Amino acid sequence: MSTPSSKREVILGVDTHLDIHMGVLISSTGKLLGELPMETNTAGYQKLLKWAQSFGQLN
Repeated sequence: MSTPSSKREVILGVDTHLDIHMGVLISSTGKLLGELPMETNTAGYQKLLKWAQSFGQLN
């Protein structure tokens, strides 16, 4: 996976399930940057957002 960067745009997608969601980040060119499973609660959503923003600006 690529090193996080705060200068590029990234796109966050989420595959939702009952207890666990899977977050996926791609670059503006469609390159997979990372995946993160998270719990479906406030702490999990905050973790996902913080993780995604560490790669760049969300689009």
